[in-house]
Amino acid sequence: MDETSKHLLTINTHRGLYRYNRLPFGVKSSPGIFQQIMNTMLGDLTGVVSYLDDVIVVAKSEEEHRTHLNNTLQRIKDWGFHLRYEKCAFFLTEVHYLGFIIDSQGRRPDPGKTTAMTEMPVPNNTTMVRAFL
Repeated sequence: MDETSKHLLTINTHRGLYRYNRLPFGVKSSPGIFQQIMNTMLGDLTGVVSYLDDVIVVAKSEEEHRTHLNNTLQRIKDWGFHLRYEKCAFFLTEVHYLGFIIDSQGRRPDPGKTTAMTEMPVPNNTTMVRAFL
């Protein structure tokens, strides 16, 4: 947070007034601001996609993947960001993310997320059509 903006995010707690040093996610615009920072930081890297604090690195070969991963980790370090190793997963052959499966064949819908629609009975009266809509 800029020094000039900190006073705008002062909150009252049982221990007195508190000023944030960093933009909290409870502020309506903070996810959008954070996503913009992530896009700026990683947007020009090949094989890298970010959604908020999730970063996915993809490649066609293991050697290419190592290159993309090293470039990504170096960029994150250069920007002063930190990773939690326990939340990282490296060299996966398949990723389930945001309702999709990402693997060597590309991106496709996760069948576990679409079964409710595919196994739904066909509406045959007005009440069932309304429930569907």
